[in-house]
Amino acid sequence: MIVLDFSQLQVQQTFRQDLIICIYRNYGTVDNQMQILKTYHYVAPPNVSADIKFVIGSLSHLLTHYNVLNEIKKVYIWTDGCARQFKLTTNLAMWAYLRRMVNPAIEIIYNFFGSYHGFNICDASAANAKRKLNQEQRNSGVAFRTNTQIIDCLKTMVNTDATHSLITSTKPEMCHKLVGIKSYHMFKILDTSMKVYSHSQQGFPEFEFVFNTRDLRSIEDSILTNPTLKPIFEPIISERNQVRDLGAFSLAQHAQIE
Repeated sequence: MIVLDFSQLQVQQTFRQDLIICIYRNYGTVDNQMQILKTYHYVAPPNVSADIKFVIGSLSHLLTHYNVLNEIKKVYIWTDGCARQFKLTTNLAMWAYLRRMVNPAIEIIYNFFGSYHGFNICDASAANAKRKLNQEQRNSGVAFRTNTQIIDCLKTMVNTDATHSLITSTKPEMCHKLVGIKSYHMFKILDTSMKVYSHSQQGFPEFEFVFNTRDLRSIEDSILTNPTLKPIFEPIISERNQVRDLGAFSLAQHAQIE
């Protein structure tokens, strides 16, 4: 299960956006389920907006650098319904694109918390991070003024990793948007489409929404604008294109034989 939320770190009269990603995994053991929780922080410099460009860049790095979805069959994602960060067609298209790139076999169930849902695990992680930063500065007598100081401090926390935020230069332009997205609360992400549900529970979907090919390409173009992500994604894209071309070639050969 992946839970995402934004927090704001106040350090020496500056405010920095922090995308907190809590990943909860179950590993089967002989006796019971061993539960693992890992928290990731993507910290931005001052005056950086918490928007979809922040989400696309940081999630693209998380899934490729830390390989959190490798060998996973199903993942549940939970976020709030902020229309600037999460509850928009662009974010769901991003997950469809990243699914195709990193693990096409995985089942992704994306859920949105209801309004006034209260606190979640990311809020607890944010409180722990702020307390750690305050304690470290007070105990060491050193005031943190750079992102690197903040990130190095967060890395000392148990089961926690932190890095600089990765933000794309452009925001993808969606040609095909899901009308009335606020009315829906659960989405099953597929290869080039998603099943849309009214409630965050398994049942019959309202309908299936198909992503426009240009929209998925727009996600890819946006990711490639980041100089850190570009060398990571170019080999993955090349490999996926080769697999697709080989599949098309095999189908053509089979048709000729028949």
